[in-house]
Amino acid sequence: MTTGTRCPWLAALLGSILVIPTAVAALLPATFVIQQAELRWKEASSLVVDREVTRQDAGGAFHERVWWRGGRIRVDGPHGAWVYAIGRPSPAVDHRPGIIDAIFLTPQGQLERLVRNMGVDLDSVALDRIPRADGSLPFDVIYRLGNTARRSAPHIEITKDTWTIRALQFSDPIDGHLWRAEYDGHGRSSLLPPWLPTHILVFRDGMLFESVRVLRLVDMPVPMSLFDVPAGSGQAPRNTSTDEQ
Repeated sequence: MTTGTRCPWLAALLGSILVIPTAVAALLPATFVIQQAELRWKEASSLVVDREVTRQDAGGAFHERVWWRGGRIRVDGPHGAWVYAIGRPSPAVDHRPGIIDAIFLTPQGQLERLVRNMGVDLDSVALDRIPRADGSLPFDVIYRLGNTARRSAPHIEITKDTWTIRALQFSDPIDGHLWRAEYDGHGRSSLLPPWLPTHILVFRDGMLFESVRVLRLVDMPVPMSLFDVPAGSGQAPRNTSTDEQ
């Protein structure tokens, strides 16, 4: 008679001992996970894309152009243009908070500080599995950084091995809303960098606020003058001249 039959509790104990070290070894420090995500865009300096946004309160879909450079973004939409720089409050416009876009192309070495300033508890790290939307694999393994014992707690989710940002949740200190962005479609377009999501679902206070899809990459320079704004305002001039590099 086998040991497993005579002492099932002993077999279970031995099995758990074999499994535990593997699980513990996979839990890398939060700072390392963030650094790996940040390295994905190390070689990129700027980016311009056209996107389609679907939002019910906007009366349907509309197009916007988004410009990234050095932790700054500019969004040109049907009702004007606005800019955001990391470390500043979002402009007072009826729009997603700027950090949802600006977290990509964050200057090297600043992503950890940014995440901490958003209230993410980097002492809390967990592994989880989420279904893959494209069905190519049953699920992705993600690192969830932040104390998620409270459903409203700020946290960031980063895919294990590929180090792509998959979700960001935080409370906006200006508008008081709980925002969550879910990023998907990394690497599905050969024309876009693999760290950039091609689809974003934005939730406000648990309700879908808008759906954003990347349409195309725009090959054009991103002059710093695009991010010039009047003091105390997030509104940007409409001129998109590219004569300044």
